[in-house]
Amino acid sequence: MEFSEACSEVDFILANLNPEDKKKIPEATINFFKENKALFYKVNLTTDKPLAMQHLKDETKAFLQILNYKYFANQKQKEKFIDMLNENENVDKMFSTEIYVKTTNENYIQLDKNIEAQDLVVYKESKIKILIKKVMSFFIN
Repeated sequence: MEFSEACSEVDFILANLNPEDKKKIPEATINFFKENKALFYKVNLTTDKPLAMQHLKDETKAFLQILNYKYFANQKQKEKFIDMLNENENVDKMFSTEIYVKTTNENYIQLDKNIEAQDLVVYKESKIKILIKKVMSFFIN
């Protein structure tokens, strides 16, 4: 449901995009969002305000970031985006390989592997990151 609602928001944004910028995006990509949008979801976006001042779904932001990376970003911006993804991946690896305990002041401390922890923090991959990976695989293939 969130996926189709995000597709609806992206479709609205693409429909109101500057024609010169819209030419940079392949028709297949535009059709992807049209075909996957929610039928009964009312998009609460307006062309009167900048997107940064409107409430977008996290999935919509992820889609827009990928579209920006794929079709509008220069090489320096692409490298910065890749660095950000790699940094997040390194944090994921750290939390999955070591034992951390959440303390009362919301900080994490590493435990010795010989000590049993009472409150282990289970790290789950965020939905946004999963969505970004899926959409990136769509564009790569």
